[in-house]
Amino acid sequence: MSRGFESKISESGTTYADKYKYFHSHWQGHVSASREAILRGVARAEGPSVTVLGAGDCKEIPLEELLSRFDHINLVDVDEDSLARVIATYSPEQQRQLRPFVKDLSCGAMQDLTDAALDIVDSSPSKRQAYRGLVELYESIELKDSFTSDWRELQSGYVVSSVVASQLLPFPERWIGQQFEAKFGVKLGDLPSEKYATAKLKLHGRMLAQHAQLLSWLACEGIVYWSCDVRQELVMGKLSPVATQKLGLQMTEYLCGIDWQPLRSILEVEPEAGGQFTAYLTSLIGKGHLPPSLELQIIEYMVKAAQALDPAVTLNLVAGEMQQYFAGLLEPVGEKATWLWHLDPAHFYRGGVHKVDAWLLRRISP
Repeated sequence: MSRGFESKISESGTTYADKYKYFHSHWQGHVSASREAILRGVARAEGPSVTVLGAGDCKEIPLEELLSRFDHINLVDVDEDSLARVIATYSPEQQRQLRPFVKDLSCGAMQDLTDAALDIVDSSPSKRQAYRGLVELYESIELKDSFTSDWRELQSGYVVSSVVASQLLPFPERWIGQQFEAKFGVKLGDLPSEKYATAKLKLHGRMLAQHAQLLSWLACEGIVYWSCDVRQELVMGKLSPVATQKLGLQMTEYLCGIDWQPLRSILEVEPEAGGQFTAYLTSLIGKGHLPPSLELQIIEYMVKAAQALDPAVTLNLVAGEMQQYFAGLLEPVGEKATWLWHLDPAHFYRGGVHKVDAWLLRRISP
């Protein structure tokens, strides 16, 4: 991996595990929905093994049920430490069923991208030159479909890819952005041009299409579970001043209807304070002061209210519908499932709530 990037992969895995530990109650809807959807695929799967791509700590993977159904479970991830942590929690007998594979699901694209990007940032005398170089890199980088020899042992009757494909580009892209900002003192996204965003979006689409090819190749004639976090549900930042004021009034009216007596000891602002109360209360979310169930209730109401005022208060993580990326390779088995993942409740108002789409698919015979 690129200089400094390999350590960031392990650091990211640890951060993900810590976030789950802290927001355990908030994640339960996502974890439960994921496990239920994956188990629906088990009923259709044949063969002695299952392959889990981007396994990480397997928070949303029903490993106990998979262990009882399959002889072998192939756990694939680029972060070796995450795989070691999850395997260590099982008995010696179960550990013999769990087979870890440290692999880059982008087939080398992450390494090529980060290596080349760091060279561009290091060698560019100005932010403009570095910016142009990165745009050209995103537009021209080659994606390899090297699903041969060392991947063949991962072919299974059931292949699971849970909320990993949509992170294949964003994770290295964030690292590239950090290197750019460290040298030039400005964020890539703050430069007055859409070329970088456009190039990034197109590359992300190509990587999703590559992932669909990998899923199809690994599944042989079997079943695929593929879920992606496709959108961030935003509240603040995109609303107009008028809409923001309306949202504040709606939230104050809604919150004043809740019984706050049990929480009086931690509230510094009375409901009658109006918008000030709403701002203060939402600032408490994710800090451990309020019951998680109440926090989720407030978040989901606020997200729905904001989108009713302006349906555009979202940020797409995937361009278009997922079907376009697996068309011709995989076909749906049943209806798409969808749910909200409260990934980071403390920052729910600026993208901490993700919309997840999940599909059960089967390979289209050539």
